[in-house]
Amino acid sequence: MIEISVIVPVRNGARFIAASVDSILDQQGMNPGSLQVLVVDNGSSDNTVELVRERFSNRVELLEEPTPGPAASRNAGLARAQGQLIAFLDADDLWQPDKLQRQKAVLEADSSLAIVFCHGEEFSDPPGAYPCRPDPYPLLSPCGFLGRRQVYEQSGPLPCLRAGEFIAWFGWAKEIGFRSGLHPDVLVRRRIHSHNTTRDRRGRADYVEAMHWLLQKRRRRAENVRCP
Repeated sequence: MIEISVIVPVRNGARFIAASVDSILDQQGMNPGSLQVLVVDNGSSDNTVELVRERFSNRVELLEEPTPGPAASRNAGLARAQGQLIAFLDADDLWQPDKLQRQKAVLEADSSLAIVFCHGEEFSDPPGAYPCRPDPYPLLSPCGFLGRRQVYEQSGPLPCLRAGEFIAWFGWAKEIGFRSGLHPDVLVRRRIHSHNTTRDRRGRADYVEAMHWLLQKRRRRAENVRCP
């Protein structure tokens, strides 16, 4: 029985995707058949699709989503997810071997929690090329997320924004009453490389756009409450 569905959006990720998927398939404490891995390709022009097909064959489900953006890819994966728990991993990042096991234990110990995050750390690729730091915002990282299926069913799909779609989606889940927790350990490793070194500027843009979407969502909700 599938317990956890893991969604991996990717675009031109041939350099990193194998290591990321391996870090999912190598998770400790998972029963055979309990993991569903959904790799969602978002129009790659490199050999990402061929690599995933050849290396992982029947161990992952490969989807192709033509609509640009990580939100569309994550939503395509969510629509196919069968697990009672949902997780996300970016195609260039890695999980520690006990990531899912530890977070799953938190949710099993507290039925009032719908979501649990974890801490992350950055690493440079190649080593020493880029400055690294602990993840300053662990509650805003999709790669550290593990949530019950009801979060998706009641919050709906991620909004297709230019930036900040996961922040907005998580914010709406909190708004409608889902509780979240934070595992104290570092369970995610975020790769810093030549294509994602603008993370500080992008992070601020993510937050601004997410807050704008949330305010609009709250306003529409309030109007619906007032109007019979």
